[in-house]
Amino acid sequence: MPPIIYDENGTAKGVTVDIAKALGKKIGYQVEVVAMDWSDAQRKVANGEADALLQINPNAERDKIYDFSDELLESDFCYSSKWAISRAVNLSI
Repeated sequence: MPPIIYDENGTAKGVTVDIAKALGKKIGYQVEVVAMDWSDAQRKVANGEADALLQINPNAERDKIYDFSDELLESDFCYSSKWAISRAVNLSI
């Protein structure tokens, strides 16, 4: 499964892009999504060069800076590695 948002030959793709564009169409607003480095994206929003950040989770620090909408897509993350999996298996033996 492709990531939630990714760049494919200079074009942003993924389910988050699809949702943003569908919402834009519903309200009569043309949405352009550009996949870029996270720090560049935050700088563009802060400087008024972009309107929004997609796939950003709220926290106390970000709540001071950004106005969050309701969730469009719930995403849970998990990290695993060969070492962690082998340790988990060894612990259960």
